[in-house]
Amino acid sequence: MPAMQNLKFLKFTKLADLKYYLDTEVKPHLPAGWPRMVVLHNAAVPHKAWPGFDVHGHRITPQQRIKNMSVDWVSRGMTKPPHAMFTIGDEGQEDPELFEDAFWVMGDLTKPGQHSKEWNAVSWGFEMFADFDIDQMPPRFFTFVCAVLRLFYDLAGREPNDDTFKLHLEDVISKHFHCPGKNAQPKSLWINGVRLAQRPGEPAPVGLGHLDPVPRGAGAWINDREGEVLVAYKDGTDKATGAQLYAIGNGTQIYPDGTRVKADDVCTPEQAAKWRDVRIASDWSHARPLVKVPVSENLGIVICSFCYEFTAADFATSTWLRLLNAGDVAGAQASFASWNHKRVNGELVEDPGLTHRRTLEIALWNQKPAASPVPVPVSLPAGGQPAPSAVPSATSVPPKPGNAPLAPPIAAPVAAKPAPAVPKAVPAPAPAAPVSATAAPAKATPGAVVVLPGFHYVPAKPGSGFWAWLVAWLDRFR
Repeated sequence: MPAMQNLKFLKFTKLADLKYYLDTEVKPHLPAGWPRMVVLHNAAVPHKAWPGFDVHGHRITPQQRIKNMSVDWVSRGMTKPPHAMFTIGDEGQEDPELFEDAFWVMGDLTKPGQHSKEWNAVSWGFEMFADFDIDQMPPRFFTFVCAVLRLFYDLAGREPNDDTFKLHLEDVISKHFHCPGKNAQPKSLWINGVRLAQRPGEPAPVGLGHLDPVPRGAGAWINDREGEVLVAYKDGTDKATGAQLYAIGNGTQIYPDGTRVKADDVCTPEQAAKWRDVRIASDWSHARPLVKVPVSENLGIVICSFCYEFTAADFATSTWLRLLNAGDVAGAQASFASWNHKRVNGELVEDPGLTHRRTLEIALWNQKPAASPVPVPVSLPAGGQPAPSAVPSATSVPPKPGNAPLAPPIAAPVAAKPAPAVPKAVPAPAPAAPVSATAAPAKATPGAVVVLPGFHYVPAKPGSGFWAWLVAWLDRFR
């Protein structure tokens, strides 16, 4: 079957170049009042999304990959392409064509395309070449997509909101209820990301964070707050269906492959830590780009802890994030402290355990980083070698966090007594008073936190979690 005819292949990797094209070639011909919205999709082809190679391991360019994809569009009866496609770059490639994230204009941006049955006539349709039900969203790519969408909203004279930004899964006629994938949700993350995106010529937001690694110490801090349980235990009910939910390890309810914890599941400490770190890395990749102010290591741990207890979507829409970005730290901490309530018989009541956790987190937030030790000069004798007394002995050097020897293999999972379910907090109707800055600072357990793939594109294989396991294992030797 032939590929779709009249496909454009206009590639943009620089925002300034794209803005010039939109201002000179598109804006003069754009109908007044059109389009009304942007619809975001993913192509749902995980193997083809691997940068630089096709499903058989042969070299392939993004342009050829899009052309191959158009054959599938024709087979589905499409006569026009979606307006544009995002492809994910691979920082490990030497070929410049494969290195950068790119935006490909494929159709006429001044006329309706073919991408969403319900909204074809009133929207731009943009595809992301990945399967985000399986692949993780690279933070750098998320930032790039938001910046591109910012240009299109400026072009249309609109702002992103629930009416002007749609995920394809909201199209009830097309019935693609998984598009653009679970790792490209929730919708609120995109709306906030586009609102905060940098325009060409503007100074970059301080500490934009799309390359910031996961804060060291986040895993140890969350482990201390959540505890570790090696057998599944009851952990609330599903709000939609009322079904019993189960958790395991450090509060894991959903495994990295997307399956839910079952009543008879057991795990090892190593598995619990791996699942925790995968969740932290995913939350951080969505949350960090939303913060426009510098983020200290301790504030990063607090953000990870909040997203782990609630969700990254709660963080994206929270009042304390808005106040933090406005520079109102005291107001942000007061709003943050109000997330210490739970529902009892339909009533919001303060929970002492949640109040204690918020107090510890705010104390950590306010804690200043420890000063770096001053190096002691070592005088060298005439021979150029340190004197024996100046060379520290092996026993005097403190072990580096994370370099503890590997534990011996575990013959069978150790069953631990299920911990009581941690109550889920909801924000109070009114902010609580700010927590005193004199509260005793909490000291996080030292230890290296695994920084998982995501800062360059590595598709995960469903159900295996091999990449996360490999990186976690190698991190023990750093």
